[in-house]
Amino acid sequence: MTAVGADSTSHYTNKSACTFAGGPSLYNDNKGIKMTIIFTPLLGPPLDPRKKRRANAKPSVVTKIDHFHEDVPLHDFLSKAIGTNLKHEDLFEHSWLFQGLGLDKADSFSLSYTILHHVTDQVDISNNKDYAQMVTKATNKSPFEVKLFIVENQVCYSSNFCSLYYNALI
Repeated sequence: MTAVGADSTSHYTNKSACTFAGGPSLYNDNKGIKMTIIFTPLLGPPLDPRKKRRANAKPSVVTKIDHFHEDVPLHDFLSKAIGTNLKHEDLFEHSWLFQGLGLDKADSFSLSYTILHHVTDQVDISNNKDYAQMVTKATNKSPFEVKLFIVENQVCYSSNFCSLYYNALI
C-alpha cells in the first residue's frame, strides 16, 4: 500500500510554506501547526545473531519536527507524519486508523498527543473526531504546536503468525 503524503498526490500545493488547497496556513508564519513526532518502533532482532539481547533492552526512539496545515484531513496527516517523515509506509497496511475505520482490532501503531500548557496528559487519537479535537486545541492559543507520540505495535491475526513473527525478532 502506498502512502498519500506531502510529496506524492496530496492536497498540499506548496512545499516551502504549508499551503493547502484552501490557502496558506494561519499559524507559525504560514508553516502550519508545528508537530514534534516521537516514534517508538518495535524492538528489532540483535545485530549479531550469535548474541542474546539484554532482558531490559528498549528500542531507540526517533524524533522528527515538521509542520502540518490545520485543514489537512487525518489520512494526509498520517501520510505526512509516518510516511514522509518516518519513512514507515509499512505501518499503513494493518492500520485501521489510516484506512478510515474504527479501532476495533489491533492496529499497527498507536497514536496520541500532548499540547504544551493546554493538554498535558497524553490523549489517544482513534478516529477523525479525536484528530479534529487535537487540531482545535492546538490552534486555540500560541504556541501552535503539538507533540505526537507514535508507538509501533505488534499485530497478531492468529497465534501461530504472532509467535512466528515474535520468534523471528528474538
